[in-house]
Amino acid sequence: MATDFSFDTAYIDGFYDEISQMHIALDDDPIRFGPKRVNGKVAATKRLVSRCTEIEISLSRDLTNLNRRLRATTADLELALQHLLTSDPEVRAGRSVKDREAIASMKLRDETTLVRKVEQACEEVKSAITVVKTQKADLKDTQGRLRDQIRLIGEEIALGSMWGSATPDQDAKPVRPNQGPMTSNSGSLVEQAVGDVDDFDLSDLDDEESGDEIGSMIGGAATDEKADEALDALESAPSNGAGKVDAVIGLNDDDLEGLLSEDW
Repeated sequence: MATDFSFDTAYIDGFYDEISQMHIALDDDPIRFGPKRVNGKVAATKRLVSRCTEIEISLSRDLTNLNRRLRATTADLELALQHLLTSDPEVRAGRSVKDREAIASMKLRDETTLVRKVEQACEEVKSAITVVKTQKADLKDTQGRLRDQIRLIGEEIALGSMWGSATPDQDAKPVRPNQGPMTSNSGSLVEQAVGDVDDFDLSDLDDEESGDEIGSMIGGAATDEKADEALDALESAPSNGAGKVDAVIGLNDDDLEGLLSEDW
């Protein structure tokens, strides 16, 4: 009966370490990050489920081999024990059956140790298979959650939402879809614009620059006045188109464009 058997527990520990890293975190608002991130999570979850299946098949094959070895060693041990009980003089010298079995077991220490090692290896592999199945069930549940998120995203898009392109940042606050930046580095955009107007001082400009600046500010008002004058001329003109209609000729192209764009 061969007694050479070794089972490396590091083999099982390696699977435990790999399984402990199989985790897919779900986003609270996946529509912010775009469809590629959701698709990546779906693909990653599928890969992890497939990897769990591979580990489970590998461990199941090892367990089958260990069970086969356990049955063989157990049968050899029972045969060796019966042989000692029937043919060994020292064992048969025992006063009772328990005494003879105890003496025979001491003579079969190596065989008994082998059976115990194989049984322990079987239990280790069974425990690892249980952990793999648990992790696989959790990943399948994650797949279901991802399907729910995709369905909810479809409903949000039907209500008018759009995919975002934000980058995942654990420290950043959530941003609603279609929500633009409301603040700048120096405060709100409205307060910044009001501050720029308050800081404007005409005394800091030269006379010529001041005139150009003021002219650009009131250019719109001057154009409106010319447009009003042209409308008055049209209303007071005769129906045959003669007379004061010539006043309209004094308008330039920009003035005419402003006149035509008025709401009559």
